[in-house]
This record gives sequence, structure tokens and C-alpha cells, in this order.
Amino acid sequence: MTAVTHAADEEAIRDLNLYLLDADRNVVLHRYQSSPTLRFECLPGDYLLRIAANMGRDTGDSPAWENLAVTHADDYDTLPMAYEGEVSIPSSDETVTLPTVEVQRVVAKVTYNISVAPDAGDIRLHSVQPVNLPARMPVFDPGLRAAEYTAGEIVGSSSQTLTGTFYMLPNLQGEVPSIADQRDKGPANAPADATFLRIRALRGSKVLDYYIYPGGNNTSNFDIRANTHYRLDIMIRGDAEVDTRIRAYTVEVLCTPEAALSNGFLLERQPMRLTLRLGGAYEETGVEAFVELKTGDVRYFGFEGQWGAVARTMEIRGPENDYDIRYWPPSFTREECRFMFRVQILDRYGEVASFSFPYCYAHLLRVYTKWFDGSNGKGTVASPDALRVVEDMTLASWYSLIYCPDEGCTLVATPDADRLFEGWCRNADHTGVLSYEEQYRFSPDDDPAVIYAYFR
Repeated sequence: MTAVTHAADEEAIRDLNLYLLDADRNVVLHRYQSSPTLRFECLPGDYLLRIAANMGRDTGDSPAWENLAVTHADDYDTLPMAYEGEVSIPSSDETVTLPTVEVQRVVAKVTYNISVAPDAGDIRLHSVQPVNLPARMPVFDPGLRAAEYTAGEIVGSSSQTLTGTFYMLPNLQGEVPSIADQRDKGPANAPADATFLRIRALRGSKVLDYYIYPGGNNTSNFDIRANTHYRLDIMIRGDAEVDTRIRAYTVEVLCTPEAALSNGFLLERQPMRLTLRLGGAYEETGVEAFVELKTGDVRYFGFEGQWGAVARTMEIRGPENDYDIRYWPPSFTREECRFMFRVQILDRYGEVASFSFPYCYAHLLRVYTKWFDGSNGKGTVASPDALRVVEDMTLASWYSLIYCPDEGCTLVATPDADRLFEGWCRNADHTGVLSYEEQYRFSPDDDPAVIYAYFR
């Protein structure tokens, strides 16, 4: 599925709720219509005119004004708008044309343009999210403090630039006169409910959160006003912790099999030690970790002595955490020998990082194609159905390391142009012949783990 975001029509007026209130603030007229021109009759006098546009519904003849409110939305087709003002209607036998009324948007618009400075090129942007957005605001009292706040959508990135736009209800959080440097306009000094952009970035094993507070200026003001466009040009220059706008912690995940790896293959079943290391302010962000089997038979997957579950929660006991991982299939068949598990790190703002650990069990066959003084062979050995073939050598020999599943694999000998193939042998002295054919089917159960391919 692909999510398509349509840009809001910032000028459109699709519907109107119009109220005319007398001196006692009683509603004497209410109309709900789609036309921007209204024609009505009323007694002459001074009135309060209230208009709510693009509410998408008839808000009723006598609403409780505190309940005539706009709720936060991540996307708008049209923007909610409003007008409130005094109007004097004279007595006349003719039609009275009142002055044109201009409604104003109830929401604010925030545009951000985030980039990483060239001298901080190892920092990679991960996501951005607006936080502390008023969840609900009365249409005719936009200066009121919100009773509840929400967070906007998380917009992901995997590059060094990120741009976007969002709309929000006004959030007037006032001034903090003690802030004189924009590096101090961070969580430590900001009002608790002030709106901010949380920009997540990664620098190696370090998780970086940058807190950017829009407002009337770059330092002391935290007011987000309706019908105002805030443009944020943000340059990420580093991860200096003296900047109060930055919160950082480190995540490192390692897996160490107790059995030695051979070119990435496991030759025997042994436990693995999964290590999670955390540093910095990880406790403040509510870090969680999960392990999940992505490839393999779940029946043979064990975590901390528990078997048979695809996913498990990793208990975080402190900055250094070790866990027991096992994948012990009864055989190394082609279907069962491969497995991969993933460790996913999350905090209260979403996914931080994921680490994948792919492994494979195999039987190892070593096939020598040239040894001693070099007179015993000139040719190559391949296997089209092996899990992997690795060529290697020492000062006195050339050989192929062939990794096979339980089903075995086919060995194919190809002599050089001036040579002939003489056979597969158990021993280096040309004894223990297994086959004289250039193709030989190797079985891990029956055949030796070392074979010599003879050429002459």
C-alpha cells in the first residue's frame, strides 16, 4: 500500500456556519451554507458576528461555544477558518450591504527544511516528528491553553536532507526571557507543553535526538499563532552535548557464537551470546528491545531458555545485557540449516535501529587441487549445489572449502587445458580412490572430510 498525502487547499471555503448574536450574546440567527454570500433579515442594532468555515458540518443553532472546536488532524483537505467581530446593522427599507468579512485560518502552518552540514557527514537523518500539538481548540478562543496534547506523524528518512509541512492548532506558551542563545532553546528551558520538532539521527552507534522549538523568535518565544506560517531552516552541525537541544544515547548489539565461524558458517551446534550495550541518556527515552526469528524453524529457536516463539522481549537490566540464543535443528538439511534473527530497538518515539544476524549450519569438505611441489594437480573444483565454495591456499597447497547441507553436494572437476582428471582420492598418495568421473556426489555421512582431486 502507498499512502498519498494531498496538499491542503489553503484558500478554499467549502462551508460556513454563521451566527449573529445580540447584546446579551443570544443567537438570533444561524445559517449553514456553502455559498460565501449570505442574505438575511433582522432587527436593526449592534451584533456580534461569528463565522466558522470548513467545519464540514452544521454546528447547530445554539452551540456551547467551548464545544465548537477544531481537533488536530495530520492532513486537511481544507483548513478550518473563523471570524469574530462587531457589526452594526441600521434600519433601512433597502438592502443593506455589510462590509466584506475576511475569515482567517484557525491553524498555523510549519514548514521545515533539515540538512546535515558537510563536516558532520557521518550523521544520517532517521525521522522527524512534531510533538506537543494541541489536540483540540475552540474556534473562537484560539489563545486558550489546550487541555490535551498529541504528536504528529513520524516522517522517516535515510538520507541527509528532510523537508516537509504540517498544520497545527495554535499553542501560545509565552516567553522565557532568560534564554539568550538559541542553543539553550531546548527541553531544559522550554515550557512543558511547548511545541517542538523531534529530529532523530544516527551517528554510528549513537542515537541523536534534536529538539527544535518554533516560535516568535529563535530564542525566548514559544508562541505558535493561528494563521501564521513558520519556516524552519535547520542545519545539523554535530552532536555537542553542551547544546541543550540535543539528547543522545548509544546502542550496540553484538552476537558471539561459542562455536568458531568458518567463513560465516557454523559447523556445530553451540549457544550464542547476544549482547546489548546502552550508554548515555537511554533511560530517559524508554528504550525497549525485542528479538525476532526472521528465517528458520521456530521450533528450534531458543531465547533465554524459552523455545518455540517467533518474538521475545529482551529484558533491559542496565547498560550491559547478555542473553542466550540457540538455534538447534536436528539436522543440517537445506531447509533447516539457515536461520536469521533480528534485534529491534525502540523507544517512546518509535524505532531506533534494527540489527540482523544471519547464520547457516553446514558440513565442511576440504578438496585439495594442488599440493606439495605442485606436480600433483592443475585444475579447479566447483559445486553447483553447495551452500558456498571458498578458494584458499597455503605455502604448499591450493584447496577449495566446500560447505554442504545434509543432502550432500555435487563436486565438478575441471582440468586445465594441458591436463586430464585422474580421480577423487581419500589420500594424498593417490590411494583410496572414490571415483574416476569428473562429477562426484559427496555425502557428509559416508565420505571423508578431506578429498584430493588428481590431475595429470
